[in-house]
Amino acid sequence: MIVALLGMTALIGQRLQNRMITASTDTRQAQLNANTAIELGLLAMKNDTSWRTNNSSGNWFVNRGTNAGTCTLNVTDPIDGNLANNADDPVVLLGIGYSGQAIQRAQVTIDPRKDPLSSLRSAIAVGGAITLQNDTLRTGGLITANSISSTSSQVYGTVQATAISGSTYNGTKTQVTAAKLPTMPDWTSVFNYYRTNGAQIDINSLPTWSTMNLARNFDMESSVASSNDPNWIVGPVGSTAAIDQNSFEHTGTSSLRVRNRSDQSAGPAQPIDGYVKAGQQYYIEGYVYHSSTFINILHIAIPLSKSFRISIYTKGSGDSTPQIAALSSDVSATGLQWTKISGNITAPAWNGSLQYAFVKFMCTDQDVDFYLDDVVIRETTTGRVIYQKVLSPSLNPFGSQTNTQGIYWIDCANNKLVIERSRILGTLLVVNPGTGSCVSNGPIHWSPAVAGYPALLVDADSASNANFAINATNRVLSEKENATNYNPVGAPSDDFGQDADTTDIYRSSIKGLIAVRNNITFQNRALVRGSVLAGGTITSSSGELEVEYQQDALLNPPPGFTAPYKYYPRTNSVQKAVSP
Repeated sequence: MIVALLGMTALIGQRLQNRMITASTDTRQAQLNANTAIELGLLAMKNDTSWRTNNSSGNWFVNRGTNAGTCTLNVTDPIDGNLANNADDPVVLLGIGYSGQAIQRAQVTIDPRKDPLSSLRSAIAVGGAITLQNDTLRTGGLITANSISSTSSQVYGTVQATAISGSTYNGTKTQVTAAKLPTMPDWTSVFNYYRTNGAQIDINSLPTWSTMNLARNFDMESSVASSNDPNWIVGPVGSTAAIDQNSFEHTGTSSLRVRNRSDQSAGPAQPIDGYVKAGQQYYIEGYVYHSSTFINILHIAIPLSKSFRISIYTKGSGDSTPQIAALSSDVSATGLQWTKISGNITAPAWNGSLQYAFVKFMCTDQDVDFYLDDVVIRETTTGRVIYQKVLSPSLNPFGSQTNTQGIYWIDCANNKLVIERSRILGTLLVVNPGTGSCVSNGPIHWSPAVAGYPALLVDADSASNANFAINATNRVLSEKENATNYNPVGAPSDDFGQDADTTDIYRSSIKGLIAVRNNITFQNRALVRGSVLAGGTITSSSGELEVEYQQDALLNPPPGFTAPYKYYPRTNSVQKAVSP
């Protein structure tokens, strides 16, 4: 009996041990099956970009077979229970694994995240070629392109491209395969958010150059001093004359009176060194009046005609004498009446740094005193212009509609758009720009209203037309020089706040991301404090583009500039779950 009892005890123990091993194996397998359910859920989220709308909250599958057992997956939105209403809401994946008699539950919270496009890690990223000739491309960051060629140019930065040729590279250059180039935006959809959520500016609300007048105190209604006047001086250097405001007028109540001219070249001149562009043609007009007459035998005063001339003077640091360009012919003005003198003059180029430039009116006879009124100076440039304007989330000089994020868009309808001497606090999307559209030759102060958002975006219905030029200079943007308050109420500046004066001076730069669907060209000496993306090419001849790389867009990627969602388990959220 004792031996039999011992045998039975051994058998019972063996059976209990076998059951424990089986239960342990089933428990472990059930745990694996629960984790499998979660992995299958993550795989479904990765493969189906519309998983939030294609699946409802709750069980995504029940008792799905595995190699050993089955599994069930339950997916919920812990914020509001609705998977479809917000792509950024987290989700909780509950996996239930079955094996034999064992049931195990595993739970994890998943946070969706869109990583920034890898092209945002580049200071300059180009889908096509960078072609330089007598240029300087400068950055302390990364330059990536399909190819880059440099002829008689200087390239500063770390260069990565499938083909690199020419000279001179002042940083590391690495030839890489196309697969190693960064991911560029999806140019067909990257601008959708800004067009949908921005305020539209009607291209017809922008002025043309034919309505512009760059002349200051053009109607002489403000006082005219004979010395130290920023608006009217006597030119050329070395000549003298007395100029003052007089109540004899062509229109309004005053004109500028010119007397006691030291020579025939002496005359009233307006400085234009703040905005003159070498090689740019300007239309200039003014009205003159003189009292030249002679007395005939009947003692009747007979008006005499005198010749008048308009000239543009420019002088650079490398010029021994000023460069002078004048109307193609002098204009005859009959005495005792107002006569309009006008024409186009191309500003002469100068050597070195510009020292001064001015437009001068004169009579070719030094003994003639005269009056001048209603002066016009403007470029002969075509197209629509944003010039000496302030655009911000609460200020729109071209319409009543504003945007709290400072997002604006303009369909140029193939009209040329010129942006110059303005302060933009916002994001501007330019659609269908005409040939020659650009940030023009002059200072600009531009930054987005939302950190990380783009400053300038350029798109077109036909991708090949989505081209833009960055031709800004490194001159400062001066409120006094432009007679414009660039930080009024509604457009505060980081440096000056907001005020009503015109004494502030701004560094010329575009801060933020520039993204152009096709080609970018550059001239002069433009500064971008951010990054530049071009879907096509970047080309230039005799210009300098400096990109001071800043990571705002990388750290806060704006809409359209992120990769597809990835799903990351939240730290410390993986846990075993208990039965409800």
